[in-house]
Amino acid sequence: MKRLCVPLCALCVGMVLPAAARTLYLAGASTLDEHGGDESKFASWGSSLRPFLREGCAIVNYGRSGRSTTSFIREGWWGKIVDALVPGDFVLIQFGHNDQKLDKPDVATPIPQYKENLRRMAAEVRAKGATPVFATPLVRLTYSKDGLLTDAPRLDDWAEAMRETAAEIGVDLVDMRAMTRKAANEAGEAEALTWYAPGDRTHPAVKGARLFARFFLEDVRRRELPIAGLFVPETNDTNPK
Repeated sequence: MKRLCVPLCALCVGMVLPAAARTLYLAGASTLDEHGGDESKFASWGSSLRPFLREGCAIVNYGRSGRSTTSFIREGWWGKIVDALVPGDFVLIQFGHNDQKLDKPDVATPIPQYKENLRRMAAEVRAKGATPVFATPLVRLTYSKDGLLTDAPRLDDWAEAMRETAAEIGVDLVDMRAMTRKAANEAGEAEALTWYAPGDRTHPAVKGARLFARFFLEDVRRRELPIAGLFVPETNDTNPK
């Protein structure tokens, strides 16, 4: 039986969404970047959503390593997404790891500008009849001498800024930071490190990317967000463990 790309939540809660909803664009930095398709070290958690897509739906990944909201816009990557959008598309936006590097002028994005960039992105997506979705940054596996997960405290400020902006302008937000931090705390350092590239505490390997993709799917399905309609029902999940 064909699994048509019709928003699932439209069937669940009576919402009327564009019938053309079919493409999910990814805008973000290195945790979304496909790194040339070589998964021998790094993997994109966003691209790991592909096996769950309904027939006729697609993911187009514009994730670029080292970018912030500011540099992603300045270099023209954001414009490429906006130009390609048609009504019914979705854009998943995840930034923060590089925005918070205030000592690096090429990417530094103070919180007021970060919020303004997010507002701009959401407005430009909506102007094309598409739907923006925010995702907070993934947890960074830094630990104290006592083995307690400390993450990257300053990054919390940018994650909170994204939450505040989402609430302010009515954009759906998936709190990947909270979910991955909770999972890492529960799993412990040794297990959590197996989710990330060897010698790395920021960028997921294939195992982590697939796990984080499942966190995303479980959250959007549970809350019946419009973006959930791009993906097969939970009982039809086929992504390998």
